[in-house]
Amino acid sequence: MNFREKALKLYREGKTAKEIQKEIGVPIEMETLDKWDSENRSYDLIKDLIKKSMKLKKKLREKELLTNSQKEALNQQLKEINISILEKDPNNMKARRELFNALYNLKQWNEAEKIGQQILESDSENVVVLNKLANISSKKKEFNTAIEYLEKITQINPSNQNFKKKLEEIKQMAETVVTLYTHTDSI
Repeated sequence: MNFREKALKLYREGKTAKEIQKEIGVPIEMETLDKWDSENRSYDLIKDLIKKSMKLKKKLREKELLTNSQKEALNQQLKEINISILEKDPNNMKARRELFNALYNLKQWNEAEKIGQQILESDSENVVVLNKLANISSKKKEFNTAIEYLEKITQINPSNQNFKKKLEEIKQMAETVVTLYTHTDSI
């Protein structure tokens, strides 16, 4: 146990700053102990939330055992947990990715898109996020944006034929929409 842990233990036992200083042999002020205690409690809370998140993810992996409403409820819980983690630790990228996945699974496209963009700011070559953002854009009929995401993926991973095929399919969908729109206008 280091001196900080020992000081916090004594602090939580109700010892005064002078008593703590005497036991650990280091000058310390009550403000410092208050700050350390607060930081530790936040860390413990985040740790507990991450454990809950991991348990929920494990349940979601057992997809065949869950109904759609159970999956939705678990994703909602994951969303709430990861929002709580990010409130305490805004730079926690794992929580940001988990929040993105929960929002995506809940079909909350606009929120998922916003979080996905935040992830790409620090991890611009995250193929999983780029692919899901392409899916979101496609579902929103924003085909040009979907094409941009898929082109980025094919630049990152040029040998993946699945993404190339998906890119061509989205391009065809975009052309079909333009053709229909143009044809409808000329009638």
